[in-house]
Amino acid sequence: MGWFRDLIGQFQVWGATPRSPGWSALRDRWVRENPFCAGCGLKFRLEVHHIIPFHIRPDLELDENNLIQLCRDCHWHIGHLRDWSCHNPHVIDDAAVYRRRYSEARIKN
Repeated sequence: MGWFRDLIGQFQVWGATPRSPGWSALRDRWVRENPFCAGCGLKFRLEVHHIIPFHIRPDLELDENNLIQLCRDCHWHIGHLRDWSCHNPHVIDDAAVYRRRYSEARIKN
């Protein structure tokens, strides 16, 4: 029963802080102004990722210095290290390395 209580506790933490009224407008503008994934360069399935998670620092929700644009796959792999309960404090550097390697591999092929 402990694992279930832990699971429910995670959802309570994730959903405990409501989004500010300005989030939707900022997110939409951010996607328009940053039309590529910082990891792989794709232009679709884009998601705005908080470098320091919103549930940890809600005061940084609207801080553009705390945002990076990632596609859905890079959001999962680079932003959350394949675990939605994790966050990657090195997401900017890791996305840049992946983008460079991805670009180099596409040029060689």
